[in-house]
Amino acid sequence: MLRGEKVLLRAIERRDIEPFRKWLNDPEVNRYLAVYWPLTEAAEERWFQKTTESSTELVMAIESLSEDSRDGQLIGNCGFHGINWKDRTATLGIFIGEKVLWRGGRGTEAASLLIDFGFKQLNLRRVNSSVLGPNEGSFKMHEKLGFREEGRRRQNIFREGFYHDEVIFGLLREEWKK
Repeated sequence: MLRGEKVLLRAIERRDIEPFRKWLNDPEVNRYLAVYWPLTEAAEERWFQKTTESSTELVMAIESLSEDSRDGQLIGNCGFHGINWKDRTATLGIFIGEKVLWRGGRGTEAASLLIDFGFKQLNLRRVNSSVLGPNEGSFKMHEKLGFREEGRRRQNIFREGFYHDEVIFGLLREEWKK
């Protein structure tokens, strides 16, 4: 487990499947995510099985740490996808499903804990990420964490009737140390 001031990261468990499915089927939550069609219980079960058995995926549950009734509450997940052990790279993914906790810094702290783990324990050299153009919260998070914008895939992702740019970010180990 990885503990910060606001969140705890732990291994995902079978009991997390239903909350993940509920959140990922919520249009407000999945608005900027890769998921864009309804997820069934069976599909989420297959994802869980594949992810927990993979050597190139590391997904962790995010639990809230606070002094209110949300302490220990599952609020989302974050992970490294497509881990390339030869080149020592991975792609960051994260979402907070509990909308009442958006904009409270929990996502940034969760991503920070995971990135630190990636560089210090997994010996990653680089973390990749991308953001859908209109997702201002994600842009701010990447900026706070030291990511650098490396390019754009113009009009690459179709959402809500429009094509949006996908902004590509990268973070190198030596940039993280600073």
